[in-house]
Order: sequence, then structure tokens, then C-alpha cells
Amino acid sequence: MTRIEYTHLITLRPIDVFFFGSERTFGNDELVNYRAETRLYPQQTTLMGLLRYIGYYAEGIGPKKIGCSFTVDSFKRESNYGVIKAISPLFFRKYNDQKKPTDFGFAPYLRVALTKSPPKVNELKAEYSTGTDDNWHPLIELPDYIAKDDYEVSLVAVANEPIDLSDVVKTDERVGITKQLEDTEKSDGFYKQKMGRLVPGFSFAFMAKLELGKGKIPKKQVIKVGAEKALFSVSCKEIDEKESKTYTDRIPADLYDNCRMEEYYVAVLLSDAFVERKPFERLAFTAAGTVDFRHLHTPSGVRKNNWGKLDRSSNIVLGKGTIIQQSKKYNLLSRGSLLTSKSRQDLIKLLDQHHWQTIGCNQYHLLDPLKSNTQ
Repeated sequence: MTRIEYTHLITLRPIDVFFFGSERTFGNDELVNYRAETRLYPQQTTLMGLLRYIGYYAEGIGPKKIGCSFTVDSFKRESNYGVIKAISPLFFRKYNDQKKPTDFGFAPYLRVALTKSPPKVNELKAEYSTGTDDNWHPLIELPDYIAKDDYEVSLVAVANEPIDLSDVVKTDERVGITKQLEDTEKSDGFYKQKMGRLVPGFSFAFMAKLELGKGKIPKKQVIKVGAEKALFSVSCKEIDEKESKTYTDRIPADLYDNCRMEEYYVAVLLSDAFVERKPFERLAFTAAGTVDFRHLHTPSGVRKNNWGKLDRSSNIVLGKGTIIQQSKKYNLLSRGSLLTSKSRQDLIKLLDQHHWQTIGCNQYHLLDPLKSNTQ
């Protein structure tokens, strides 16, 4: 993977609760859900949109220099994001009592099993083979993995114990439209919404490679972000020479050493990733989850989105002089997934997609096998 040196660090601290849109929203007259649930953190296109918004109003930048928004088919043309050359995957930043920051990335899948013993190659040396007991034997064994146990998303950092994401992002459930019987207290509702809340001391963070020229971005401002226009305190500063300028330096490969396997290369996803189905299915072993992905495409220079009716046949939102295109739903591999192959180049070819890596997706650590007698 290309090592991108970023120039700016952006932190987002919610002033109160927040709501990042997902597939579980209230919907509209055609499709109504009774519960809406926030994502626990913003997806990469949200971060890109935030930067484009800041750049629109920034001194010396404006709409002509912020470029286009992301589309899945960006690989069909040269992506032009204006002054935004690339953004990193999202991470979490925590400040201690001395205001010293610690950066947390996402732990790999099977973390509990990996702390005891990593996946290992089956001694039968066959992808599927029958033993004397007529049972099937898989290529890879997970000695301490229990499939019935829930997977708890965790965060990892240098010189720190892993932290469960549920201990960093809390959820608040709010009643929407209330219902009431005569002469009774309102205690229930037709619609419920689950909002997110960061515990004190934590912020969302990401890095960006910006070529501002004579332009200037405010060091600190309050911006409305997300589906409910929640208020966030957004800080932006240049990264100095003493700080790590690449994401893989802030979240180093050493954090994932217990994911290494004999004979196989392992790619640990540091971000959500788009992969082609057929080469993915040819991999030797995966421990992966999926995440829904959509994006809105707006032309550069749009000052204000005036929302109107959604034409579901074309996924076009018609507003007052504005056309905003909503993408189809895609399934990405979620961050923390493990992909293995005996071929280093197969993993690189699968994941190295520049148009996705530019917006902070498809970024990974590639771990060498424990043994050196591989191809």
C-alpha cells in the first residue's frame, strides 16, 4: 500500500449527542421504520464532506477549489477533490489529564482468540480432506474461537490495553412521536431513535493531505454534522515534524503481531474496504465482517442543499436548482477484517485501489508469515 504523508490533523468532538445515518432510519411514506439507529462513528465520505464544507467557506479556497464529491465509479476517471488530496481512516483520540494524546485504531477480528493463540494451518495440509472418522477438516484452525460468542469491536493503541468500543461510544434512546391514552402519562412512543455519545476525553480524528496554497482553514470552529445536524467542535492543525504523518505510523503494524500465521501473508484492514468478489473468494482464509455503504454525490460549487422529493427509480434527489445523486447500497469489508493468502501480490492487487484509498478506505497492514519458506 502506498504510504501517504498527511499534512493536517482534524479532530471532531461532539458537543452533545450525534446521529450518523445508516440503513436503519425512519424512512419516508413508502418505507417506514419504527426505530432509527446511529452509526457509532462517521464513515469516510462524511469526513470528506466535512472537509469540502470547511473548504467552501475557508479564506482563499471557496467552491472552485474544493473539487467533486466521491463516487464509487471514481476509478473510471481521474478523481479531482481539489485542495483535498487524500484523507486517512478514522481513528479515536484520547487526552489524558496532562493533555497528552493517545491515538486508538480498530482491533482485528477474533481478538479474544488471537490473544491466546493465532489461527494455524491444519496439519493435514489440505484445504478440505476427510479423516478416518469421515469428518471434514478445514485448512485453518482457530483453537480458541467459539462461534457462538458475540464479536465485540475493540480499539487498540501503542502501550495501552484494548478498549471495547462500547466503553467509548455510548448510546441514548429517545422517544419520537409519543402516544397517550386518555388521562394517562406519556411514557411510550411510535418512533424511537438511538443516538450516540462519546465519553469525556475522546474525540473522532483523521488526517488529511491538503494543498491549500494561499488558502487558510480555521483552526477551530463549530459545525453541524450528521443526519440530525448535531453540533461538533472541529479543530484543524498542521502536523509538525515531531508527529507521525502517515496512518500506519500512528497505528503501527506491531499492534497486530498476534495475527501473523505460518506460511500465509495476512492483511489486517485498518479501514473499511471494497474488494472484487471473485478474487476475494479465492483467498485461503478470512475472518471478516461487512458494513453497508452509501454516498451522496453533489457537484462542486453547490452552496446549499435544498432537499426535495426522492425519485427512487433513479436515486435522484430533486431540490431547488440542485441535483443530488444517492448511490446504490454496497457491502464493504469492515475494518478489523483479516484476509490471508500465500501470495503477497494477490492481497496487494485485491486491496490497492487508489480511488478508495484516497478517501481513507482500503488501507491495511500486510503481515509477513512466521516462516520464510513461502512464495
